[in-house]
This record gives sequence, C-alpha cells and structure tokens, in this order.
Amino acid sequence: RISDTAVEGLRTVLNYAGGAFIYVKTNYASRLKILERSWVEANKPNEHANGGGEDSPDYEETSAEHKEQSLVTKTIVPTTFPDMFRFNSAVMGFANRAWMEEVLKSFDVMVVNASNPQRLQEECDVLSLLLAKHKGDIKLSEFKAVMLASLRAVVPKSWDSEHEVAWTWLWEHIERLLQDNLGLPSGHQRALSKLIEGLEESEMA
Repeated sequence: RISDTAVEGLRTVLNYAGGAFIYVKTNYASRLKILERSWVEANKPNEHANGGGEDSPDYEETSAEHKEQSLVTKTIVPTTFPDMFRFNSAVMGFANRAWMEEVLKSFDVMVVNASNPQRLQEECDVLSLLLAKHKGDIKLSEFKAVMLASLRAVVPKSWDSEHEVAWTWLWEHIERLLQDNLGLPSGHQRALSKLIEGLEESEMA
C-alpha cells in the first residue's frame, strides 16, 4: 500500500508536470507557428517587391535610361532570406566570415525542425563539425544580427515584437547547442590521431 507521503509526492510531481505542459503549449506553440509562417514568407520570391508595373495606378511613362536603371535596381534587390542575408552580411562588414555561409546552408533545416529537439540537436552537431574546419574566432552573435536584419527586410508587413521574440528564442537555443560543441572537434581529432599512431599494425587490421 502506498503511503500518504508517497501519494502527496506523486500528486506534486503530476501537478508540476501538468503545469509545465501548459506553460510550453501556451508560450512555445505560438512561437513555433510564427516561425513556420514567417519562414515560408521569407523564402517566397516577391516579384512585386519593388513596386507596381504598367498596370499600377502610380505608373508613369519614363525615359529609356530611367527604365533601364529601374530594371537594374529591381534585379539586385534581394527578396528571399538567403539572398538578403548575403546582401546584409556584406553591408554590415561580415563578407569575410566564411563560417556564416556554412550556418546559412544549414539554417533552413534547423528552422523547419525547430519543433523536433532531437533532429535539431543532430543538425547542430553536424554543423559544429563543419564549423571546426574554419580558422579564427566564430562569433555566433554576428549571425544573429544579420539574421534578424534580413528577416525584418523580407517579412516587413507581418514583422512585429512577437516575431522578434520568436526568432531570437530560436537562435538562442541553436546558439547554446552549437556552443556546447564549438572547439571540441579539433581536440577530439588530436586525441584520435594520437590513439591511431599508438596502435600496432595488427591492431589496426
């Protein structure tokens, strides 16, 4: 028979777990929905991002030179997150950060799997191995700055404080996972090389 103390302890644990589930559902479900919706919008090319065409009420006949200049402007303005990220990284002085491109390549998969902790952990582990190949300091906060600036640019109409909180929350989680492994692969490689060098040929066969 279970004692009264055990029953009370079990009740406390269940109440705590229930409260945790409610908290997660209330606070994080909405963030995940915001991430999903805004990520789709951020990666959808916007053909009309630079203004209306000939059917627009604001359209006016201009010289051939002005039309050509407008066409060039429309061509170079990024409308998707990857292109806007590369554009902003150059503008903000981070064009020489080769590691940022590595993170950018993995970012889509990480965002899509934001609700899957195990998959997100795996992606961060793989990314840590890739980042280990890059020399110099890796300041993940720099990626965050460019990321938020780019998202604000490609999702201008729906972006608000809730979007800011949701994307900051996601990146801080990713950053913690990456920080846990940054610098470790090189140490593991040296230890593995030392181990292999100490093995006899018969042991390696």
